[in-house]
Amino acid sequence: GDGCAGDGCVGAQGGTAQERFGSDAGRLENDAGRAESDAERLENDAKRAESDAERPENDAGRAESDAGRLENDAVPPSQGDAPAQPEDDAWQHLRRLGDVDRASLAVWGATRLGMVVLAWISAWVFITGPTKPGPWLARWDRWDEGIFLGIAQHGYFAAGSDPRHVAFFPGFPVAVRLAHLFVWNWVAAGLAVSLVAGAVATVALGRLAAEEMERGRRRGVGASLADPASSGSPGSPGSPGRFARTRAAQAAANATFFFALAPAAVFLAAGYSESLFAAFAFSAWLAARRDRWALAVVLAAGASAVRVNGLFLAAAIALEFVLAG
Repeated sequence: GDGCAGDGCVGAQGGTAQERFGSDAGRLENDAGRAESDAERLENDAKRAESDAERPENDAGRAESDAGRLENDAVPPSQGDAPAQPEDDAWQHLRRLGDVDRASLAVWGATRLGMVVLAWISAWVFITGPTKPGPWLARWDRWDEGIFLGIAQHGYFAAGSDPRHVAFFPGFPVAVRLAHLFVWNWVAAGLAVSLVAGAVATVALGRLAAEEMERGRRRGVGASLADPASSGSPGSPGSPGRFARTRAAQAAANATFFFALAPAAVFLAAGYSESLFAAFAFSAWLAARRDRWALAVVLAAGASAVRVNGLFLAAAIALEFVLAG
């Protein structure tokens, strides 16, 4: 009586098999879903691992970029890289009245003070007879100084003037006449022009020396193994920049020293045209080295108005322009 027979038993068995088949299909579908979920998890893990691997590389790149930026901020070019315009902030440092200019002016001021003392002493050392030396300013009113002052006061063609005085260019006499608007004495006006013009010349010369030194460093000329700015040796933060600024100031001071104490540099102190010519010439060459050609031409014209040597300066600047391309 409990057995299964006939169509009813077959139907019951068919229903049970169908239920089992549906249950197995559901389990397989769930397994497939879990497998797909596991695959997505593995893919996400792989992406996270790849991202983690790239992060140190990005950090290293950022650190290298920051180190380069700090080095550019600290080291003066090219002072600073003979570029048409400065490549980094170091070149801008040279264009301000900074360490380089102060070093040049310090040497110039010290040598001018020495010339004042030397002029006072020499008047007593070489005195002849019982007459005491005259006023200090009178000791500078000698030779070409008198010619320049005569042109500044009376021009080239005043009555009684020497026609040969046209050999003296008008730049310095014009500057003395302008200075006389503020300085009461003509001799003192000539000395003031030479003093101020010499200061301008030494600033331009110091900057030229510092920039040419930096150009040489960037080309690897004269780089020292003891130079932390060029060799990359470790040191305290900012020490390469301080070293480079000190080195640039020393180059400027050396150039000014040799310029101000050269055998013929005594004429830089007198009321002669040498200081004014040097101010125009050095400034013109500095402008040319910075590719500021219009300014270089104007300054070279000023130098040519002071001394005939300005014509050779103009030729040199023209050659520099051609070579610069």
